[in-house]
Amino acid sequence: MVLIALATCACAPYRQQDPAFLRERSDIHERLSEVLVRDGFSHDLQSRRDDLEHLDVIRVRLSLDSVKGRHYSLEKLMADIGRICSLPAYAHLPIRIVIMAADEGDQMYLYALLATATRGSRNISVASGESTRNEIGITVRHPGRGGS
Repeated sequence: MVLIALATCACAPYRQQDPAFLRERSDIHERLSEVLVRDGFSHDLQSRRDDLEHLDVIRVRLSLDSVKGRHYSLEKLMADIGRICSLPAYAHLPIRIVIMAADEGDQMYLYALLATATRGSRNISVASGESTRNEIGITVRHPGRGGS
């Protein structure tokens, strides 16, 4: 009877060791999306795939009130984004983060938070620019079959 139970357990899929499950949980976009939802930030994801290039872009909208008020939720958001993007599992992925805001002071504030959070990771570039919308764009380039 014990042998039958052991054989049955050995044949059953073990979800935590399933490579698809591990890959899904380690996907940078899944992790970022979970954090954004948990922190209450609205976002969208766009993907473009071809043989040479796989690009994923997450756009996070920031409320003017939270930016102008230097709300704590922004500090937490930037720390979470920086922590996830800086994980060793993603060190091979080129990541570009662009901070867009109308006011230069707001750009500098958000840039400083993110630069601190990414701690100078070599695969992450941070830029800021002027826009009427307050948002953060996170672009991740995944190696394609012919690209890098």
